[in-house]
Amino acid sequence: MISGPLLLLVATAQAIDIDVVEQSLLEYTMEQCDAVEVEVAWSGLSPQLPGGSEVELNWDGDPCRSRPSLRLLAVEKGEMLGRWSVRPHLRVWVEQPVAAGLTLPGDLVEVLPGHVLIDSIVGRAMSPDTLLQARVRIDAGEPVTDAVAEPVPDVFSGAKVLVRVKRGPLVVTAPGTLMQDAAMGDTVRVTNNATRVVLKGILSRPDIVDLP
Repeated sequence: MISGPLLLLVATAQAIDIDVVEQSLLEYTMEQCDAVEVEVAWSGLSPQLPGGSEVELNWDGDPCRSRPSLRLLAVEKGEMLGRWSVRPHLRVWVEQPVAAGLTLPGDLVEVLPGHVLIDSIVGRAMSPDTLLQARVRIDAGEPVTDAVAEPVPDVFSGAKVLVRVKRGPLVVTAPGTLMQDAAMGDTVRVTNNATRVVLKGILSRPDIVDLP
C-alpha cells in the first residue's frame, strides 16, 4: 500500500522489480544507520514501480526505526518518473555494547560488543572503556545504556574533602563533606564542616572541591 501523495510524470510500460527497490532501501538504511544488518519486512510500495534498467532511486528521511516516514524519488535519464511518501517496516541491527551476563543493581557491568535491534535500545550508549555499575537489573545481551548503567564514581557521598577558594595568590581551605557520588570535573554539593553551609563547586581532585 502506498501512503501519501503519488506523482507520476512519465508514462511507461516498463516496471522496476520490487526486489530492486527493496535492495536500494536496504543499502540506504545500512549507510544512514551505520547498521550491521537490515531486514526490509515490507517496503510500503506497490509490487511494481514505473522505470527501466537505468532508473535512479533516491531515498530521503531517517530510516533508523521500525516504521519510519521516508520519501522515494525515481528518476530516469533526467526525467522524474514518480515521487512517493512511504512508511516501510524495517528491522535494523547495530553494533552496541551489551551486558556479558546477568547484572544486579550496584554490581559492576561486564560489557561485550553485540548486535542489537535499534528499537530495543533505550537511552544513550555507554563507552565500553568506562567502569560501569548497574542502576537496575540488566539481563545478558541487553544493551548497556545510561538508562540501565552509570559510571562508577571517583568519589562517594560522605567522603572528606577540602573546600578550596582561590583569589589570585590567596588560597583559603576548609574541611568539608561531599554530599553526592561524583566523578572528577563534576559540579558537586559539599558541606563546609565548620559552618554547616552547603556549597557548590567543582571536584578537581578526589579530596578537593574548588568553589567559584
